[in-house]
Amino acid sequence: MTVGSGACAEVFVATRVGGKRRRDEDEWSYVVKVSPLPTATGRKGQEQQRVADLLYFEHVVYHTVQNPRYFATEVGYGEDQGYRFLALRRLGQSLSARSDRVGSVARDVLEALQALHGTGYVYGDMKPDNILLGVWEGDGPERLDEARLVDFGVASKFRSALTGGHKTAGCQAGTQRFASATSLRDGNPPSRRDDVEALGHVLLWRACGGWLPWDDARSAARLDEIKLRLVDVDATLDACADRLPPPLRSPLGDFLKTCRSMAFTDVPDYDALRACVDRIDDPLLTKKKRRHETQNSSSKTTTSRPPPSSTRTRRARTAAAAAAVKEPGTTNSSSATSYEACMAKAKLRRRPAA
Repeated sequence: MTVGSGACAEVFVATRVGGKRRRDEDEWSYVVKVSPLPTATGRKGQEQQRVADLLYFEHVVYHTVQNPRYFATEVGYGEDQGYRFLALRRLGQSLSARSDRVGSVARDVLEALQALHGTGYVYGDMKPDNILLGVWEGDGPERLDEARLVDFGVASKFRSALTGGHKTAGCQAGTQRFASATSLRDGNPPSRRDDVEALGHVLLWRACGGWLPWDDARSAARLDEIKLRLVDVDATLDACADRLPPPLRSPLGDFLKTCRSMAFTDVPDYDALRACVDRIDDPLLTKKKRRHETQNSSSKTTTSRPPPSSTRTRRARTAAAAAAVKEPGTTNSSSATSYEACMAKAKLRRRPAA
């Protein structure tokens, strides 16, 4: 079943029907991202190679971060028969498809960004479609209070490999609607500051019911013009006055002010940003959750998995086990399960997403 497509790959649902799996995989489901390798020459071939390389780079980032609590879990990568593929644990719906609490989502995404920045990468494409809620277990998503980041196609190293300093050349990537207004004003390449500011725009979008003050722009140039005019946080909030719930103005305003006051090379004050979202009245963001997340932020390890529901039979759990892919942690494409085998063994069915 096809569940989506992006700039560098189509995404299919996959089910494991054999092979060795992890001890905790009984109820996992999987997705496989597939990208064709270049077959043309000249400029078209170069573009095909660029697109295929995005999937390889995404694999490199997943292999680097290895944090299943705040990112998808990679279970296989390889290429064969003219295709490159990346297999991941299947997660739930995106933030775009659900109306979930602002505070609990914000805290999880902050943890994800702090972990990613700690490996030397900036995310570069913060948007609701890249924030997925819950994990797919058995017949549907569970643990919907957990948010994870996906899609590292435009992530990048923010330090130069030669000098160790921040890169100063380059331009903004990602989705213009949610991108940093500060970077737009200053003309800098992506930075950690821009990631957290873009998260602030996502939170503002969610709080305003799926709307931002520059959404009425009829062109990219006009969008940038409005965003620059509203680079002052109070101006941004005033433009949202008719849609932003009054209790959220102060915490979201302080969040954006913290982001937009940062210099290009500054390390984000993640604790200060967490303090802002902790002021949001969000029933999911309980004291127990805050304490649990704080303990995990230092170790960045997997949280314990809840026991399977007693109403599920062993047969149902076995039937839900996921994708016919290679062993975790192995990256040699020659030993990877081929795309053709993956399609056949996993019985992938291409049909319109439900």
